[in-house]
Amino acid sequence: LLFDPETSDSYELGFKGDFLEKRLRVNAALYRTDFDDFQANTFVGTGFVLQNAGKIRSEGFELEVFALPASWLNLSAGLSYVDATYDSFLGGSCIRTPFGSEPDRGEPSFPTTCDATGNIVGGTPEWSAYGSGQAQWRMGNGSMFYTQLDLLWRDEMPSGTDNDPNKFASSYTLLNWRIGYRFSQDRFDLILWSKNLLDEDYRDGGFNSVIREGSLSAYHTEPRTYGLTFRAAL
Repeated sequence: LLFDPETSDSYELGFKGDFLEKRLRVNAALYRTDFDDFQANTFVGTGFVLQNAGKIRSEGFELEVFALPASWLNLSAGLSYVDATYDSFLGGSCIRTPFGSEPDRGEPSFPTTCDATGNIVGGTPEWSAYGSGQAQWRMGNGSMFYTQLDLLWRDEMPSGTDNDPNKFASSYTLLNWRIGYRFSQDRFDLILWSKNLLDEDYRDGGFNSVIREGSLSAYHTEPRTYGLTFRAAL
């Protein structure tokens, strides 16, 4: 093997409780995870190398709330915070953009790896939150109308191990919506839906382009999409 196995120690303190005759549920947790020999992809100029990134500490909290304010209405929401940093990573990626003015370019021989100790772990937004609401109405003939709205917000986050500001993904908000009609003893379901209803233009982050020194690539996510779905239970 070219790298050692990854190990971790996790600690968690949590709370779960039901209130208001079980119409309100609250889940909360504080956690901390220490990784040794964390396996990370490091960009070295000509490609990505999987290697051990030393030590990582990830800590934060999660909060979830579920509520049934009425028989026809179901609400939920959540909030999370995470602080994940490299406690020790001497062989991380160097910032290589924009071409010709990289902060690390003054290093002797412009090394292929740099000290990433203290950097934020890529792909970990500091804050994130969601909310969801579903309403449904049963008709006299047994059929049912329902609608659901889902909201997701995610804080900005870095990509890779170098914390290059050019590769940070901006914060974004997504809104998904659906309305449906179930009939014939719930055997059939007709759904009108839309994802990314606000047509948010966002990406999950950037990454260094292989053998194209100083350039970046990124995967942009889907724009607003909508459709009509019919389901049948035979």
